[in-house]
Amino acid sequence: MKITAKIAPFVLYLLALLLISEWIYPFVYLTKLSGAGWAILFVALSLAMYFLRWRFYITLPVHLLLLYLLTGIYYHNGHPFDPSWLPSFLTALKNGLINLLSFNASDIGMIFVTFIFFVALWLLSYITAYSILRKQRIMSVLVLTVVYLTVVNTFTGYNGGFALIRTIILAFVILHFALSMRLETSNRLSGLTSKWRPVVYHTSILALLIVFILASMAMPRQGPYWADPVPAIKSTLGIGTTKTVGYSEDDTRLGGSLEADHSEVFQVQTDRPHYYRVEAKRTYTGVGWANQTNTKQTYFESNSRIPLSLNETYADEATDLTISFAASNDYLVYPYGSQSIQAADQTFAMMNTTEKITPADTIKNYSVTVTEPVYDTKKMREATYGGVSDQFMAQYTQLPDSLPDRVRDLAQKITKDTTNPYDAAKAIENYLSFSGRYTYSTTEATDTLPDADYVDQFLFETKIGYCDNFSTAMVVLLRAQGIPARWAKGFAAGEKIQTATGEKTTYQITNDDAHSWPEVYFPGTGWVPFEPTATFSNPEQFVNSDSGSNANTQDGTSSSSETPADPNQGGQNSGQTEQQNGANQAPQETAKPSAASHSANFKLPGWFWLVPLVLIIALVALGVIFQRQLRLLSLERKIRQEKITFAKAYLALVKLSAKVEPRNEQETLRSHAEKLDRKMETTVFSDLTTRYEAFLYGNDQTQILVEQKETLLQAIQQLKNFKSKKTH
Repeated sequence: MKITAKIAPFVLYLLALLLISEWIYPFVYLTKLSGAGWAILFVALSLAMYFLRWRFYITLPVHLLLLYLLTGIYYHNGHPFDPSWLPSFLTALKNGLINLLSFNASDIGMIFVTFIFFVALWLLSYITAYSILRKQRIMSVLVLTVVYLTVVNTFTGYNGGFALIRTIILAFVILHFALSMRLETSNRLSGLTSKWRPVVYHTSILALLIVFILASMAMPRQGPYWADPVPAIKSTLGIGTTKTVGYSEDDTRLGGSLEADHSEVFQVQTDRPHYYRVEAKRTYTGVGWANQTNTKQTYFESNSRIPLSLNETYADEATDLTISFAASNDYLVYPYGSQSIQAADQTFAMMNTTEKITPADTIKNYSVTVTEPVYDTKKMREATYGGVSDQFMAQYTQLPDSLPDRVRDLAQKITKDTTNPYDAAKAIENYLSFSGRYTYSTTEATDTLPDADYVDQFLFETKIGYCDNFSTAMVVLLRAQGIPARWAKGFAAGEKIQTATGEKTTYQITNDDAHSWPEVYFPGTGWVPFEPTATFSNPEQFVNSDSGSNANTQDGTSSSSETPADPNQGGQNSGQTEQQNGANQAPQETAKPSAASHSANFKLPGWFWLVPLVLIIALVALGVIFQRQLRLLSLERKIRQEKITFAKAYLALVKLSAKVEPRNEQETLRSHAEKLDRKMETTVFSDLTTRYEAFLYGNDQTQILVEQKETLLQAIQQLKNFKSKKTH
C-alpha cells in the first residue's frame, strides 16, 4: 500500500474541499449571494496552502488579501480592485464590529457577516488540514459539519436533508483514507499492509459503501415516533425565522413572513384551471391547525375509484388531466371532482381524517379522471342542517374557548343581513377579499404574538397577510355563525406555459403557488371551495339552476350581481379587484403596518443564526490552533501553585514535547529526552528523566520539590522558546 501514501493526501484534499463546501451552500442560500463558486475557490486555495505546508507569514497576508477580494466580488459588483471599495470595506467592518459588540443584530451588515463567515472557513480549513495531515483524524470536523447543517436545516428555510446525506457519505470516505494514512506510518501493521493490493483494497471498501447506500435507499422508510419538537421550541422561545413559500405538513403554528420560491413543483395538462387539493384540517387551536392523531387509512389501487366523495352532484361528462412532478414525490395533488387515478403498478393510501393521498412508492407522473362538481347556488341557498349529525356539526364548527368575543361579534355583524348559510358564506368571503380592509403580502405578514389568537390578530391588529390568514379567518368566522367549514390546502392553478389548438393547456405550478382556502359544507351539495384571499379568484364554476347560467365564468371571474356585505360600507371598494388567472400575484398594498406593530413583532433576520454558530466555530478553531500553548500555560500554572505531582507533571511535559520531537512507542523515556536535549541544545530533559526514574523506582515523594519545580518550569520555557525560534 505504499501508493496510498502518495495518492491519499491528494484524495483527502479533494474530499476536504467537498466537506467544507457543505458549509458554503446554506450560507449562500440564506444570504442570497450571487453564487458559491468564488467561496469554494477561496476554500480550495486555503486548503492548498495548508496541504503544501506554506509558512504562516505567507498564508496570513494571502488570506487577508483573498478575503478583501472575495467580499469585493460579492458586494462591489464584481470589481474588488476598484479603489473606492477599500474605504467601503473598512467602514463595513468597523460598523459591523460595533453593532456586534452592542448586540444590535438587526443592524449588522451583510458585508461584515460574510467576512466573519469566510474567516470561519479559513480557520475550518486549517483545522481540517491539520487534523488530516498531522493527526489522521477528522471526526471533530465531521461532527461540527453535521451540527451546523442540522441547526441550519432546523431553524431556517434551507433544506439540508440531502446535504446531511452527502456529508455522511463524505465522512465514511474521509475516515477510510485517513485510516489508510495511519496504517502507512511506521510501526503500524507495515508488514501486513504491504502485502495488500491498494487498488483492490480501496475499491472493495468504496464498493461496500455504495452497496450500503443503495440498500438503505431501497428499504422502506420508518416515520418518526415523536412529533417534531421544533415548532414548540420556537413558540416557547419566541423565535420567528423567515419561512419559504411552499407546501408543508406542519400547520400547528401559522404566521410570519415568507420568502418567494419560484422552483417548479409539477406541471398539469388540463382543459381548464383547477385548485389542486392535498389535504384538509379541521381543528383550529388559536395559533394554527392541529395535526390529526387518527392514522386510519383507506387503500385503493390504480384505475379504481377514489374512496372520497367531496360532492354529491356531478356533471355527466368526464375528462382526464395529466400531472407530472418535477421530482419524484411522496404525496398526490388532485382537483375537485377527481374520480380515479391512473399510474402504473401503484397502490395508494388515503388518510381518513385529512384526505391526503400518498402512493406506496414515490410517484412522478400520473393522470386523473375528473367529473366536474355541480355547485348550484339556488340549491345551496335552500340547504339546511337539520339532518346533519351532531358529531359532524361539532367537528366542523369547533372553536377554541380562548377565541376573543370580538371575532364572534364581527361574524354576526358581517352576516346580519343574510338569511341562509350560502349568502352568509359569500358575505364573509367578500368582506375579507373586497372590502379593502385587508392587504395581501407574504413579506409583511407578522408572527402571532404570545397569548394572541392568530385570526383575531389578523382581523383587528395587523390586517395584512397571505392565504393562510384569509382562509383561516373565513373558516373561524363561518364557524362562529354555526356553519360547518374546514381548512383545505394544496396549490393554486399556476401559470399557463403552453396552449395548443385542439389540445389541453399546460400549466406550471411552482412553490409560489402553494395555497390554502376554506371549504364550506352544504347538505345536498357537499364541500364547496371558497376564495377569500385578496387578489385570488376561485377557478370552480358555480351555476344557478333558476337562470341556467354560470355564477362563475370559465376563467374564474365573478359574473353574478352579488355585492359584498360590509357592515360598515355598503358597496365594494373600487380599489380592490380580483386577478383574472387566479395565480399568486403580488397585489397593490393599500396598508402598511405601523411602526409600533413592527417593533412589537421584531424578528431577527434568518441569517442571524449563523452569527453565534460562526463565533463558536471561531472559538473552537482558536482552541485547536493554540491548544499546545494553552496546555503549556495550564501546566505551568499547576506547577507554580504545586497542584500537580512531579510524576504527572513530567508525563504531561513528555506529551507536550511531541511536536518538537515525536516519541515512538518502543522508544525509552531517556532516549527521547536525549533527542530533545540535542535538538534544543539543553540538558534539562535528561535531568528531569533521571529524577523521574529515581522517583519511579524509589517512590518516596508525592509532591514537587523545589529543585524539581524549577527544572520543570525551565523545560516549559525551553519549549516556548523553541516554538518561537521555529516560527520566527
